[in-house]
Amino acid sequence: MGLIPPADAGRLRQLLVEKLPKPVKLVAFLRERSPLVLPGREEDPAGESSEAVKSLLTELAGLSDRISVETHDLDRDADLARGRGVERAPAILVGGDDARVRYYGFPGGHEFMAFLADLADASAGTTALKPETKTALAGLASDVRLLVFVTPT
Repeated sequence: MGLIPPADAGRLRQLLVEKLPKPVKLVAFLRERSPLVLPGREEDPAGESSEAVKSLLTELAGLSDRISVETHDLDRDADLARGRGVERAPAILVGGDDARVRYYGFPGGHEFMAFLADLADASAGTTALKPETKTALAGLASDVRLLVFVTPT
């Protein structure tokens, strides 16, 4: 059985039809589980996060022809990862080559709905920010890197 329960798949498929007006690309940088402990290599918790991310993205792409998924191995494609500013796995770039939103880790649980909202924003090419917020952001002198950390409590 997959990560998305069959009872939810139909509702999710309909939601994606409604919320994704244009194709959206997800680029994932993953790390294969290694039976070896390699010095200096940061491992996924229990070595399973990359596998879960790959499964989830594959299932989502199976629910909508507007979602495409491209996967890379962080170690084998290190130059590509560095060029896109990816330092660890698993990482998901929402929006392909122009991705401004990236998730590190598995976007499950409470984060899943936020992940779907980001897919919708990337597909539509816009956000629900108020005009005054967009004006204030446009007036910034340089790019800002905003990090949001989520942890179950």
